[in-house]
Amino acid sequence: MFKQAVAAAALLAALTSAQAAAPLELILDAPGAQAVGFEVVPSLEGADYSFGTLVGNAGAHVTYTYLGASTPAWNFFAASDRVLTNLANAGAPGSDIGSSIAETVTETSVLDFGFGQAGPLGEVEAVNGQIGAPFAIFGNGTDPIQTRYGSFRYVLGFDDGADSVDYNDLVIGVSAVPEPGTVTLMLAGFAACLFILRRQRKR
Repeated sequence: MFKQAVAAAALLAALTSAQAAAPLELILDAPGAQAVGFEVVPSLEGADYSFGTLVGNAGAHVTYTYLGASTPAWNFFAASDRVLTNLANAGAPGSDIGSSIAETVTETSVLDFGFGQAGPLGEVEAVNGQIGAPFAIFGNGTDPIQTRYGSFRYVLGFDDGADSVDYNDLVIGVSAVPEPGTVTLMLAGFAACLFILRRQRKR
């Protein structure tokens, strides 16, 4: 009985480990500092941020959620040919806080997103994967970041180059879940463990 219980626990641990490694990875480029005046997400006031690149693993379902901005300037976030923006521009309305963009990663790669600000073409200027891009990354990928609009694996803060360097000029929450097949495998593991334990109780 003991050996079977250990085997069941080992199977569950392996499946849990595989699931936990699935959605996103952060490749660090450089350490940052601590957020000051980060009223867009009060829970991050004084929190450490870093600079780096977010990589999505194949099959991950990634959602980007607009959390707000603290600037009078027009800034935007672009991903999957869609845009989230803090203000109306060129006849298009600004995004409501809580608006989101979702995508499914087809193959493991650097996530294709970026930030920009008003200009002749409104071009993206802070691209994920670009060294020195002016956006900060909050989070360690393990502990969820709690906000007024849900919890997120990471939070991204853009700095538009104004007088203060505070990375709150457009803030995006990033959440991700693994591919459905991975979740199914994990549920199957739970079922197998329960089956083994029930058999032991009947003996």
